[in-house]
Amino acid sequence: MRRHAILFICFLIFAIGTVNTALAKRVALVIANSDYQYAEKLLNPTNDARAIAAAFRRLDFDEVILKEDLDYRNLRLALKDFANKSAGAELAMVYFAGHGIEVSGQNYLIPTDARLESATDIDFEGIPLPSVMSSVEGANNLKLVILDACRNNPFRSRMALRSGTRSIGRGLAKVEPENNTMVAFAAKEGTVALDGEGEHSPYANALLQVIEEPGVEIGFMFRRVRDLVLKATGQRQEPFTYGSLGGTPIYLKSPEKTVDAKETAESEDRIAKLREELEELKRQFNEDRNADAEDENKSENIVVAKAEPKTRENTNAGETAKRKGSSTQDEFSAPAGTTKTDKDEPTVVASAQPVPTAAEKDANAEPKANPVEPSPTPQLVTDIQQQLARLNCNPGPADGLWGLRTSSAISDLNSETGKKLNTSGPQQETLDTLRAMQGPVCKTPAPQIVKPKPVKRTKPKVVNKRKPTVVKKNPYAAPSTYGAPRQTYSSPKKKKEYWGGEDTRLGCESGAEITEKCF
Repeated sequence: MRRHAILFICFLIFAIGTVNTALAKRVALVIANSDYQYAEKLLNPTNDARAIAAAFRRLDFDEVILKEDLDYRNLRLALKDFANKSAGAELAMVYFAGHGIEVSGQNYLIPTDARLESATDIDFEGIPLPSVMSSVEGANNLKLVILDACRNNPFRSRMALRSGTRSIGRGLAKVEPENNTMVAFAAKEGTVALDGEGEHSPYANALLQVIEEPGVEIGFMFRRVRDLVLKATGQRQEPFTYGSLGGTPIYLKSPEKTVDAKETAESEDRIAKLREELEELKRQFNEDRNADAEDENKSENIVVAKAEPKTRENTNAGETAKRKGSSTQDEFSAPAGTTKTDKDEPTVVASAQPVPTAAEKDANAEPKANPVEPSPTPQLVTDIQQQLARLNCNPGPADGLWGLRTSSAISDLNSETGKKLNTSGPQQETLDTLRAMQGPVCKTPAPQIVKPKPVKRTKPKVVNKRKPTVVKKNPYAAPSTYGAPRQTYSSPKKKKEYWGGEDTRLGCESGAEITEKCF
């Protein structure tokens, strides 16, 4: 129990003394398309994307992937790979800087190799926005798509000539994301974003100002970006976000926790008390362990001798009687003329110094420890059983237990060889003798033939089959009402009248059909 308490306190001290902040997995894909093959080159997307990727890395994102100037094939592959990486992440984010257009209410991102000579080409050369949103669908908490792509459409004039029934919008169209997904536009739907004259676009510049501030919730962060962009562009560009999030606040950088001096002192005092309690428990544990070790040593050193000799008093009484008998013999064997007094005088002189009795000698003598024979080890019993089995004496399984079967096996061996091995218990001498013997010694007992019990066979019960009873009808009974009319016919052999004519007569006389007409 005390060991568990020590372990618990150690764990508590470790938990209080160390701070391990395990951040959830956060991944980001940053794409910059500026070098378009069939449109004018953009100046800021590359700078914007590199600065945003660096900010994500400073925010301790687990993985930040930066891609530049992607054509149609590579842009689709980048989104596909990122969909696999974002599966199961806590936060997944895609940032795209480049051209994006709207055709017939559908938003598309434009790769660098797009020609877009007609409105129908967008289905084969552009990347629809739902494909981009699908790349972050596997995240658990926040799915964020930031599009700094609402710039002026450079393909609008060519596409308008062959647009057919499809409309080509200005900027991007409104979207309605679901399931904790947020889509941020650099400019509101139907408006265009400015590329800017400095190193970064107005939208990227505002985003870089607030993205690394600690304790800024993600929704409030985009509201701050909106205000900064409106101020920088003179109300000409208004960013907008679409989608709704849950009630749990989301931070790209967690709030900085201020450490109170009073709380720090109290924590240090608690840690000091816990350490003192730990030392006390350690001391008690060591004392208990030492006491247990001493008790074990004492129990090992004490030899319990249950068979104490109980004949010590009888031995002392025998010695006393022997001395009395010798004195009586001396008295009767003394020469004539001597008296008992004469004989006692030298005895008194000799006994001037008190002679210790046998009881006193036994009391003063050091007690002699009775030799205790060591208990037989299971290995010795197992070896004897194996040797008996080798000599065909059938001691049973070699299980290291001395029992009746092993004793009987040694008795059989003694009767076969004439030896006098001990049958009461295992001895090393018995094992040595068995090892020196060669070949099978004991006779193999004749196998007992067990006669099988006769099987009683019971005769099956025979069910008496009753013969069907033929109910004889009364010949004198009146004919049934439905019978044929009586016809008189005279047989040449037997003059008898029948109901039914000749057919009835033939059936009745041959016995093939006997009915009431026969009577």
